[in-house]
Amino acid sequence: MLIMEIKDAKGQAFHHLVTHLNRKFKGQKPEYGYVISQRLGRKSYKEQYAFVYRKKLVSVKSSYQYPDTQTEDIDAFAREPFVVWFSSPTTEIKDFVIIPIHTPPEAAVKEIDELYDVHQNVSQHWQSQLKQ
Repeated sequence: MLIMEIKDAKGQAFHHLVTHLNRKFKGQKPEYGYVISQRLGRKSYKEQYAFVYRKKLVSVKSSYQYPDTQTEDIDAFAREPFVVWFSSPTTEIKDFVIIPIHTPPEAAVKEIDELYDVHQNVSQHWQSQLKQ
């Protein structure tokens, strides 16, 4: 499950949420894990993306914050995409990458257009590993 707009300057609230979730289901073995982005934003207003997942169904192989450093574009994203590579032994597609993006309405068309560059970057970043 993707959760967006996490606004916790201390960086502790989401960890506490997942800890509480795991305590709530203790003994039922759901064991939730999470992966969370860096704090993202152009100024003092910052947000994070996070994924919560059941550890027995899905695992995170790798993740990284997209580096918004194209030479022809200056700061293309208000909140850079967070790239997460998941693996699941229980699904038809065993490995898959999810790239969430939260665009401001006034920049949505431009930021969505920039996702082509994000796809190219992901392909290069994990080139040898994704072909397996």
